[in-house]
Amino acid sequence: MVEYTYRPSLLKSHEILDKWQILKPHIESANEYSAGEMAPFDMALLAMVEKAHIWLTVDQDDNIASVIVTRFIQQTRRKTMLIQSCGGSIGGWAAWGKQHHDTLVDFAKSTGCDSIQVWGRKGWERRLRHIINDAGHSYELLYHVYNMEI
Repeated sequence: MVEYTYRPSLLKSHEILDKWQILKPHIESANEYSAGEMAPFDMALLAMVEKAHIWLTVDQDDNIASVIVTRFIQQTRRKTMLIQSCGGSIGGWAAWGKQHHDTLVDFAKSTGCDSIQVWGRKGWERRLRHIINDAGHSYELLYHVYNMEI
């Protein structure tokens, strides 16, 4: 049995172009399921001007497990961190959910967010329903917008 461990890192704006060739296929694969709001390089440009964030997660063998793009949605009374895109090949979802997702929750909290959202297809429901944060909250389906209070 493989022991999965994951190391997520938030890329700095100057690292994005240097790593673009390894990031691009993962962002493109996730983007195939979008409504076409943004092209993959649009997300990279937003991250380079610090209006989005690109997270690179590697597994125990230093293989890319996931590339995630997040951004903030500021509303009058709430700030939400949106998981805009998630692409990759994650072998151990339970380990990824604990190790990487906790990093996202900590980042969202430290930046004043009230919740994390995933806008995605119905298939995300089976992956997200098992993730519970330290406050005991899990993602709830809101018309295929999944929301977790943090």
